[in-house]
Amino acid sequence: MKLVVALLSILIPCICYAEISQIENIYKNCLDTASTKSEVLQCDTTANKAALAELNKAYNAAIETIKKNESGTIANPKSLLSALSASQHAWAQFKDTSCNYVYQTVISADGNGGSEMALACQAAMTIARVKEIQQ
Repeated sequence: MKLVVALLSILIPCICYAEISQIENIYKNCLDTASTKSEVLQCDTTANKAALAELNKAYNAAIETIKKNESGTIANPKSLLSALSASQHAWAQFKDTSCNYVYQTVISADGNGGSEMALACQAAMTIARVKEIQQ
């Protein structure tokens, strides 16, 4: 049983990483073929939703790994869970603020494309956060 748990703890991050890489590839291909503003917006929306779903998976997997702590290598799991939660909340606020800045910058420059840029910002930052949590 311990061997199965050990193998799963190795494989789960790999599976998640493959999924986030697939999202990045699909997103890139979508943008490469998009020819209208609404198609770009659809690419951004789809990538953002998929990245958020992967973020939830990665975050929940990290919580479960900390809670299980079967190997006993985490000295203070409760403190680590608290730190993970605090960092996630701070990251979410940072993402929202940063992407709002992108939106405002684009809108004030020419009045067009703010929504696409804000969604692209959110997707990119969420993909990066998934990778960060999986490390």
